[in-house]
Amino acid sequence: MGVSFKGRMFFIILAMIVCGCSTIKFNSFEDNQTYHSIFAGIWTSEGGGIKSIREFRNDGIGHMTTTLAVTNIPRVTTFKYKTSGFEVMFYNDGNKHAYKWRYRFEDNNTLIFISGNDVYRFHRTGDAQNIIDSNVIINALKNAADTLRQSLERESRIAIITSSTNNYADAEFVSGELELLLVHNGFFIVDRNQLDEIRREQIFQLSGDVDDNYAVSIGKIMGASVIIVCTFSGSGDTRRLRLRALNTETARVVGAASEPF
Repeated sequence: MGVSFKGRMFFIILAMIVCGCSTIKFNSFEDNQTYHSIFAGIWTSEGGGIKSIREFRNDGIGHMTTTLAVTNIPRVTTFKYKTSGFEVMFYNDGNKHAYKWRYRFEDNNTLIFISGNDVYRFHRTGDAQNIIDSNVIINALKNAADTLRQSLERESRIAIITSSTNNYADAEFVSGELELLLVHNGFFIVDRNQLDEIRREQIFQLSGDVDDNYAVSIGKIMGASVIIVCTFSGSGDTRRLRLRALNTETARVVGAASEPF
């Protein structure tokens, strides 16, 4: 049985994400930061039921969001990148994979990536000013997590959700980093992949403020005894990260923290 076009596109995107199967060393690639400025921005590619968005920042950090039309559930990864005059190298901190593509600009708003015989065409759809500074948000998260964990019981099963953000990549980055911080401090965190299952079954979006009862109901479905709602909002000097921990049995707030970033 042949593979459909949509199926081929899925495996192409998958290869784009995990093709770090090579032995390429990210640190060995000589980075010319002059070229970062021409990559900086938001680039989108759509086709075969798949939407892929790459967000590049000037500091060599970016996010990739891949969404399948059949599920409408985004998958987000954070990457580092280095550039030369004709090649760009990506490194995924999560799976430690590195891969390298050739590139060219067809015009100011069309970016072409070339990997072997495969060609990926991306169109500029925005700038990168809304992508948060990863170092700044991590420091804020560390402070907030230190405050919050003092009120959490070690035997708790904790689930994490994010809300009040217009950028899904930022939200996934924040919740992922918070999960790592809590795991490293000995807490049990419910697998966030369960949230994808709930989205498919319940068809909900966490695009605005989530009230306590709604958050508690999500936590119960995930089998958590505590659910942490993470929100960040504002811009410039008014940006703030807030964490609230709710007991899913009593719906009471058992911990809270707030940090500027």
